[in-house]
Amino acid sequence: MLKWKIFELSILHNKYIPWKPTPKQCEFLLRDELEVLFGGAAGGGKTAGTAMAALQYVGEPNYRALILRRQLTDAKLSGGISEVLDDWLTNTDAKKVGDAWYFPSGAIVQLGYLKSPQDMYRYDSSRFDAEFFEELTHFLELQYRYMIARVRRARNSNIPPRVWSTTNPGGKGHHWVKAKFIDHNHDPTCKFVPARLKDNPYIDQKTYISSLNKLDPITRAQKLDGNWIVSLADSLFKREKVQIIPQLPQGLKFVRYWDKASTVPKKNNQDPDYTVGVKLAEQQGIYFFVDVVRVRRTSADVQALIAQVAQLDGVATKIYMEQEPGSSGVDVINYYAREVLKGYSFYGVKTTGSKTDRAAPLSAAWDNGNVRLLLASWNTEFLDELELFPQGAHDDQVDAASGAFEQIRIKTAAPPVFKIH
Repeated sequence: MLKWKIFELSILHNKYIPWKPTPKQCEFLLRDELEVLFGGAAGGGKTAGTAMAALQYVGEPNYRALILRRQLTDAKLSGGISEVLDDWLTNTDAKKVGDAWYFPSGAIVQLGYLKSPQDMYRYDSSRFDAEFFEELTHFLELQYRYMIARVRRARNSNIPPRVWSTTNPGGKGHHWVKAKFIDHNHDPTCKFVPARLKDNPYIDQKTYISSLNKLDPITRAQKLDGNWIVSLADSLFKREKVQIIPQLPQGLKFVRYWDKASTVPKKNNQDPDYTVGVKLAEQQGIYFFVDVVRVRRTSADVQALIAQVAQLDGVATKIYMEQEPGSSGVDVINYYAREVLKGYSFYGVKTTGSKTDRAAPLSAAWDNGNVRLLLASWNTEFLDELELFPQGAHDDQVDAASGAFEQIRIKTAAPPVFKIH
């Protein structure tokens, strides 16, 4: 209790910290351990907690604190740590030079980055009293362990050495962070302080929850509940979440998206990829998967098939095809536009991000019960692949379905690469 009161007084009399910490932020800031992880869910007050921790000892001479993101631009995003520090310190006697704040005591709080493994060597000649990793699961374990050696306490210092972090579950470092702080936290120098949205009274929780509910179920569980058990290795498409209907409503407009990835089975590859064309429609926020064509054919046969399917679909159906990188991808789209699909509205689409990231928006609609499948023979194979994704042997139907969903969802997208009438 005495320690808590002393801490409250120190925060209230620190002119550089204008906010009163939440109870969870207090729990974080009162820790004695060298390594502390704070957060685990979105909206728990992690950024403000980091700012408070970094500013706790700026009254001490020669105090040095380093706040790290994978990329410095991440720290400067709206609502990020750089904006928080600017808001708090601009009208004080602290001075900002570049990406560092200098205090009358001689203390310095600076922003840094570790974009690549080599960036950690930038700090070889540096000494810090405290390091703060924002979004720890974005970092490599190698980087984290290397930077601990840069924390060195001066003799007779009143400043406790700290390597403190914040994060949500997920990200490339999910498993090593989970193993260190969540699963096997028997090290007395480590501590996990969980915080969730409900622990932060300064945020509009109802609106934020509404936004988080639009995420795919795995990411939503990580960010809303701070769930470390689920990961993106879990299924994004549970078959019980989708309805199968015997017929379509009237007045639908259709798109067809092609993932042209097939090769003919060969002796050294008996299970190659498929070419998949998914036909999709949308009406009042409900998405209807109407048809799936899935084949392994030669390039010439695939070309003939795509032309035939376009004829069956009709000119009212917009056609999209994934454009492979480089000039060869441009040439393929150009050839289909001029020769194969002349007379149809045809779009070449460049894809970015991982397959899992591209599938996430469709997964959110799927989990919210906004997807329908027209009863047909392709249903079983389609559901099997999506339910196994991303652990299944194939993901061509997922790619095509995600592509179709993205194109029909963004009706105000930029003009197509090619459009032939």
